[in-house]
Amino acid sequence: MSISKRCQQLVCFIVLCGVSACWANEKQFPEIYVQPNTKTLLNIAKEFGEYLHRITGTEYSVREKRSEGRGISLLIKERKGKNAEFVEINCDGSQTLTISGNSDVAVRDGTYIYLEKLGCRWFFASKRWNIIPRRKSAFIKIHISTQPDYRYRNIWYQYGFGWGKLWKSKKIERDYRLWFKANRLGGIAPFHYGHSWDAIIRRNKGEFDKHPEYYALGKDGKTRLTRKNNGNPKFCCTNPGLLKLVAQDRLERLRELKKRNRYEFMVSVDPSDGYGFCHCNRCNKLGNGTDRPIFLANYVARYLRKFFPDAWVGLYAYADHSAPPTLDVEDNVYVQIATAFNKSKYTYDDLIRLWGKKAGAIGIREYYGVMAWDWNLP
Repeated sequence: MSISKRCQQLVCFIVLCGVSACWANEKQFPEIYVQPNTKTLLNIAKEFGEYLHRITGTEYSVREKRSEGRGISLLIKERKGKNAEFVEINCDGSQTLTISGNSDVAVRDGTYIYLEKLGCRWFFASKRWNIIPRRKSAFIKIHISTQPDYRYRNIWYQYGFGWGKLWKSKKIERDYRLWFKANRLGGIAPFHYGHSWDAIIRRNKGEFDKHPEYYALGKDGKTRLTRKNNGNPKFCCTNPGLLKLVAQDRLERLRELKKRNRYEFMVSVDPSDGYGFCHCNRCNKLGNGTDRPIFLANYVARYLRKFFPDAWVGLYAYADHSAPPTLDVEDNVYVQIATAFNKSKYTYDDLIRLWGKKAGAIGIREYYGVMAWDWNLP
């Protein structure tokens, strides 16, 4: 055999060995390392590994300790000056990927940001609309530092996942929760701003039974707006006893929420659904219909800040309390403007502008579809 022939074979052998070494390296570090070793972070790593397996065909194991310098790391690493959802993603394009966030929610969102960069998509809440591409490698060269522009993002089914045991669909619920998570909806803690007075009454039924004056007085000056008389119970928002009861109840509720999630910060003081407000002498002196629930919201907002400096209260701008109040609003009151049932004289652009000058922060409650109205038709 000629020297040139032997050289060609040797070069070919070296190249093949090099390719084999690359493949070996790709297989050598298919592990995901988590720090700290928490159940939540381990579950995030497991789910991330399952997607990477579907994309590349490589099975990824989850480890508490990294065996080599390479591999995937999911880390909680708090950075001062950044919010709890800040995440940083670094990959050198070879076999080293690090996703570090200020919280487990940030790390989870970071995994879905990276999967999106790999070509994954979750267009709608159905597997038919999920795109999981195939790639030879799970590693791409990337550097991202990001946090959400909005503290809370939410799109939900108006009537949930069906009614009752017969109609409720576990599949629809699973598909929705995956779509919600993959598109980084939600936040580090939910905002609480929905109708709350019914729940407050249920939690304190004995006190409301003893004190019917805690209920709003109707226009006739005699009838109390209880569930029996009005369908939706309303409060006398200036009654001293009612103010103390609601403030204490909301403090207890916030403590309950913080036990489950230390990032919880908001409780709702929004009126019950429907119309009606108090017409007692004290409430009538306040001004418009919105002044009643805002008077209560202000009182609770001040009270909660004595115990939790980060505490907020939330409520809608909706129905009888759509219009901005004449009262000043505490800077830890969040108002979500509903785009239906606007009983004020203002347009929605007006409401956004005027409430924006009053409330500590505002949001928008859009009605993309309500099944009782449109039955999911276009």
